Amino acid sequence: MGTIEAQAASPCALLDPASYATTSAASGNYTSVREFEGDIMVVQCVSTGASMNGGVLHASDVDGTSEAVVMFNEGEFTDVSGASGNIQLRTVSANSIGPYVKYAATLTGASLIAVSLIGQPKYL
Repeated sequence: MGTIEAQAASPCALLDPASYATTSAASGNYTSVREFEGDIMVVQCVSTGASMNGGVLHASDVDGTSEAVVMFNEGEFTDVSGASGNIQLRTVSANSIGPYVKYAATLTGASLIAVSLIGQPKYL
């Protein structure tokens, strides 16, 4: 992202920063991404003493219709186990995913997790 694009970027939280102890709690709600164009960045920040595997799903509506795993340009997020301060960035074209996305993780213990999405709005 160049300077102009970075200044116009719009962030949103896919998973609010918190300590999550169960799989069901570490799942966000579907968020609209139809306002974005070009590549969308997703940043996963984790501090854990346990192990976890997180990913992003996309769907055609907020109810999860036609839900599927987002296939990032760089591949899936790497599993995190016993790491402190693990930050991973992935990108995907806004045109290759459904208009709604959410984050979900599988945990084997408590983990501090925050996941953000950053995109370029279609209209500046």
